[in-house]
Amino acid sequence: MLIATAVWLAAVSMFLVSRGQIISLSQISGRYMATTSETLKAAYLASADLAIEVANVYADMALMLLGVASIIVGLVMLKGVFGKRIGYLVILAGILTLFGTFGILLEPLAILAPLGLVLGAVWQIVIGAKLYKLGKDVQHASHRTMRPVDVVSGESLDTGRVGLLVLPPSVPRTFP
Repeated sequence: MLIATAVWLAAVSMFLVSRGQIISLSQISGRYMATTSETLKAAYLASADLAIEVANVYADMALMLLGVASIIVGLVMLKGVFGKRIGYLVILAGILTLFGTFGILLEPLAILAPLGLVLGAVWQIVIGAKLYKLGKDVQHASHRTMRPVDVVSGESLDTGRVGLLVLPPSVPRTFP
C-alpha cells in the first residue's frame, strides 16, 4: 500500500507540473498580442505549442501513474474487508486509465481513460461510504461494550455512566 501511495503522490506531482505549463500560456499570450513582428509572433506560437505538448506529456504520465497506483490498491483490496467486487472494480479502473493513456498511439484507446477515471470516482465513493459505515459500527459497538469496572475486583459498576473508572483508595490519584 505504501508503494501505491508513493506512485499516487508522483501522479499528483506530474499533474500539477502539467498545469503549470498551461498557466505559463497567459504570459505568452500577452506577449503575442503586444508584438507587431511576424517573426516574434511565430516564435510565441511555437512556444505555446511546445508548452501545450509538454503539458500533455506530463498529464499522460500522471494518468499512467494513477492507473498503476489504482491497480496496486485494487490488488491489496482483494484481501481486505471491502470485498472482492470492489477490489476488481478498482483494478478495472486502473487498467482502463492506464490503457487509455495509449490513445496517443491508437486513437480508439483514448476513450478508456475517461471511463477509468469515472470508475475511479465510483470506487472512491463506494469506499468512502463503506468507511463511514465501518466507523459508525465501531462507534456504536464501543458505546455498547464500555461498562464501568472496579479495577481491584473486576466487578461491573453499572451506574449508567460510560467510562467511569473507580480506583481503590490505595491507588494514587495523580498520574505522571
